[in-house]
Order: sequence, then structure tokens, then C-alpha cells
Amino acid sequence: MKEWSYDAEALTLERAFLCGDAACFVDPLFSQGVHLAMYSAMLAAAAIGHLLENAEDYEPVQRWYERSYRAVYGQYHKFLCAFYSDNEQPDSQFWSSRKLAGRDDKRIQGAEWLSTLTGEDVGGPANGSRRNEIEDLEEGASLLATLWRHSTPDLDAGVDEKELALRRVRWASGILKDLKKTRQIRWAGEHVDVASSFEVGRESFRLERRLYLADPQGRAMTAHPVTAAHRELFESLIPEPLHYDVLAARLGKMDGHVSPLEMIMRLIEDGFLDALDKSGKPYRMPRVLRFAGVGGHDSFS
Repeated sequence: MKEWSYDAEALTLERAFLCGDAACFVDPLFSQGVHLAMYSAMLAAAAIGHLLENAEDYEPVQRWYERSYRAVYGQYHKFLCAFYSDNEQPDSQFWSSRKLAGRDDKRIQGAEWLSTLTGEDVGGPANGSRRNEIEDLEEGASLLATLWRHSTPDLDAGVDEKELALRRVRWASGILKDLKKTRQIRWAGEHVDVASSFEVGRESFRLERRLYLADPQGRAMTAHPVTAAHRELFESLIPEPLHYDVLAARLGKMDGHVSPLEMIMRLIEDGFLDALDKSGKPYRMPRVLRFAGVGGHDSFS
């Protein structure tokens, strides 16, 4: 039993892009290595194709590749640390060792890869809140396990997709009910910023420029691209917060890949939006470790 994971200090070297195990590795017991290899190859191919025609974008494309691949690697790593620390298998030597490895992982101590989950800057919060970050991670893993857990312990029994789908629907419906009960939703900052970056087109597989919501600290919510209309709508929430129903209706009329509920949920999770209850206190959404659709747009379905 040992710490198997590693990641290179740099994922791009001059004109080279590191892919698959040349860039990083997580765990030998899960099949995520195949996904990471194929996903990073797709990112690298799109990056190289773009640079052959737009050599002036060399540095921003390298930064995009580094950030995109590390985000997916970090998401897998968070999932595995959470899985091992939350798993309810018998207390064998194997599971005990893996629990310790997950909880004492250097990336939890460093908190750098927790920035997306916790909404903190890349530098990480003060040491005093480290315990809370670990608790948040394990709370999210526990909720994810609840949504994915099969009703039978028999590994040969198969998966009841209907049961799991209904469980996720009930979970999302509960959050929707909570949001409808809140008094208003407002933008958490003093103004709305946007950051320009890239995304691999879903049909073209070419690198395409996108805009993402950002804050003055430089954090960008890259799960969902936005338009100028999105920015204008969120800016209007600063002087005039809206009820969930009104905000969702306006978002529903705009172009986007996700439902208004999912986008609002993600913005609340990442600290860009505040949903206030009748007493004026922020609503604390149940934190779930996001894992579905790794490398693409997040989806609770």
C-alpha cells in the first residue's frame, strides 16, 4: 500500500503537450487512466490544431491546457480520496490503509486542488480551516455515495438504473424546493467579471473561444460558458436581487448547455451567488462531490 499518484510540474514543454501517464497518474485500481489518456489527447490535438493556425495564442493555449487537464486530474483525485475515506466496506487491512492514504493525502494538506470545491483562491485558506475542507470533501463524497449506492450488496446483481435515476431526481427536487422557498438570489460580489478562455467544441472538436463568469480574485467558473446577456443578467442582481423563479425563467430564455437549475446550483456552490432565506441568511446547499461528466459540463443527472 503506497501513494501511487503523481503529476508533472509542467504539462507543456515548449512545443510538446504531455498526455496520459506522461503527465499524471492517480490510482492503479480504477480505470480512469484510460479516460485521462483519451481526454488529454483530445485536448492536445485541439490545442496543436489551433496553434498551427494561430501561433500568437501559444501562451494562452498552454495555460488553458495546463488548467483543463489538471482540473480533470484533480477531480479524479478528489473523488478517489473521498471514495477511500467514505467507503463502507469491512475494516480490512486494505480499506484501512486506503482510508489513511486518502485522508492524509498531501493535496488535502496543500488544499490547492480543493480550490474549485471550496471556492477559495488557489493559494488556499488559512491552516485553521483545513479541517473544514476535509469535512466538506467527505460530506460531498457521502452524498455522492448515497446517490450512487445500489440497494443490494451483491456485486453480481446488476445496476437498477431506474432506482438510481429516481434517487437523483428526488435529490435535485429537494434542492429546487429549497430554492423556491428562499427570499431572493443576489450576486455575491460587488461587480461581475468575465474571463476569456478556450473550450473544445462539442461537434467541431476544434478550440473555440468562450467567456466564463469570474470574480475580482481571478476565479472563473469554467463549468459553463456564458454570453454577454448572462453577464448583464447577473450584474442586475447586484442592485436588484431576484426570486429563484424569476431568475430561472430569464436564464431559460438564453443560450446555454445546461438547465437554469443546474447553473444556479453551481454558482451558489462556487460562491458566485447567494440565496437568502426569509431571515436574510445565506442558504447552505447540500454539497455533493461532482464527478459525472468529467472533462465536460457538469451534470447532476
